[in-house]
Formats: sequence, structure tokens, C-alpha cells
Amino acid sequence: MGLKRLKSWLDRVLEIGTVVATAGIILMVTIQAFARLCLPAAPAWTEEGARMCFIFSVAFAAGLAVRDRAFVKVDTLQRVLPPRYAQILGLIIHLAVLLLMITVSVFAIDFIKVGRGQRSPCLQIPMGAVHAALLLLSVMISLY
Repeated sequence: MGLKRLKSWLDRVLEIGTVVATAGIILMVTIQAFARLCLPAAPAWTEEGARMCFIFSVAFAAGLAVRDRAFVKVDTLQRVLPPRYAQILGLIIHLAVLLLMITVSVFAIDFIKVGRGQRSPCLQIPMGAVHAALLLLSVMISLY
């Protein structure tokens, strides 16, 4: 598989993951709103499910946001600097983000190990799987 094809496949997986996780948030919140309005009590699992879907939607979308430069950027300093210095500052920022994400990736592995023996209270999902979202986020940001 060529590098271009692998990147295309990875983009597609992240896009699908983002859509599925976001749809999960919408579904969980809709169920909870309906239950609060029409039923005597709302199921507790909807809050937990929505929280987990949110975590994964951010994890899947973070790399795509970096790819498309669709993140919040404060560029006031870069605008007042001469173009050459602005480029150097941009490079330093990208390297700092890369270093941070590599560091987070290393510690995320330990975080996953901590969650292996735990389960979420309502949905009984292994927390190691939920903690893996941090590894996914940091690795995807590093790659993009």
C-alpha cells in the first residue's frame, strides 16, 4: 500500500469515526432529553455514553483539524513579525506541538494500562478502550 493510499485510508477512517461519534452524541442527548421530558426518570447510561462519544469525536477529529488547519489560531504575534521570523516562529510552534504530542503518546500508554482493570459504571465498557482515545488523539496530531 502506497503512502498516499495509506493517508487516504487513514483520512477516511478518521472521518467516519468523527461522524459516528458525533452521531452517537446526538443520539444519546436526544434519548436523554426525551426521557427527561416524557419518562419518570432518564437513564444514567445516556450521560456516560454521550461523554464517551464526545471524547472519541474529539480524538478522531483532532488529526483532521490539524490537517486542514481548522483549529483556533492566535496569530497576532506572527502578523507583526517580519515574514522570515514568522516562519521560524511557526516552525517552533509546530515542533513544540509535535514534542508535546509524542510525550502525551508515551504517557497515554500507561493511562491505557491503568484503565485495563476498570469498567465504566453504567455501560460496563473497559476504560482502557476509552483511555485509548488519548493515544489516538496524540498519535494522529503527531502524524498530521
